[in-house]
Amino acid sequence: MKDQISNLHHAAQVGDLKHLELAIKTLEVAAINTQNKQGYSALMIASETGHLACLNPLLAAGSQVGLANDQGQTALILAAANGHEDCSNTLLLAGADVQTPDSKGWTALMWAAFKGHSDILPWLIDVGARINRQAKDDKTPLICAVMGKELSCVAALIKADADLTMQDKHGKNAYQYAIELDDTAIARYLEAAGVP
Repeated sequence: MKDQISNLHHAAQVGDLKHLELAIKTLEVAAINTQNKQGYSALMIASETGHLACLNPLLAAGSQVGLANDQGQTALILAAANGHEDCSNTLLLAGADVQTPDSKGWTALMWAAFKGHSDILPWLIDVGARINRQAKDDKTPLICAVMGKELSCVAALIKADADLTMQDKHGKNAYQYAIELDDTAIARYLEAAGVP
């Protein structure tokens, strides 16, 4: 069975739908959710790599959307962090929760903002991601975007009414992070947006 699970994970990684479906047929439902050494299930792997065609067969076979890897990241967080809106949508339709955080308290919105996927941010907000949610260290999606030096994400979050005044546990807001990171473009943008 170990080889079959390995084949399933590999097929999800490379997007090989034919071999994925063959592997699914040979496994019991419980085995579909088997996680590798880093805690990744086949569904997480396919979501992270953006192999949309692999998601539906995995979901139909009983893959659990709420499983998390060793960092507490779900398939939805992995899809959003890599800008895969189509995979994210499929996971949400299958019952994934857009508010579920990882072990740091970061949500799909925070990861997408940090990694520069400005195109997916409005969509995540539209499906219920809280724009001013704070992580365990009180970082917000806006602070995450500044930390990632992602001006397009900063702009998208401000357009969606992100709170410019919110601070993390160190008492720093997004503007203070921009100054600390010597990102003058983001600092100027925040100034123009009315940061206090």
